Amino acid sequence: METSTTLWKLLWDFDPNGLLVLDGKLHVILVNPALCRMLKTDAESLLGRSAADVLGDVTEFRSALSGREKIVGIEREYPRYDLYVRKVIFPIPDENIVAGIFVDLTTEWRHEQEL
Repeated sequence: METSTTLWKLLWDFDPNGLLVLDGKLHVILVNPALCRMLKTDAESLLGRSAADVLGDVTEFRSALSGREKIVGIEREYPRYDLYVRKVIFPIPDENIVAGIFVDLTTEWRHEQEL
């Protein structure tokens, strides 16, 4: 394995943020371990599934994929997963895919709600 490939694999596997890649039809094609932990499932259960089935509303992903917006940043609650995240979504137009970074803010959000 090349050094750069090894580095990317390490970053992908050990990044504490959830990473998700969807194809042009908004189906899951890549997901990292951190997002699997956030969604309380494994990669095999997510791969190939519609993002709408997994996440519900995929408006931001659709918007980024269409090119209407280059980068979409939003905070959102996912009650099904007991999760509150900041998402950054961006298209990779040359490949007709869209990627998302999910930063888990659940603990901070709960603390804020308690105050």
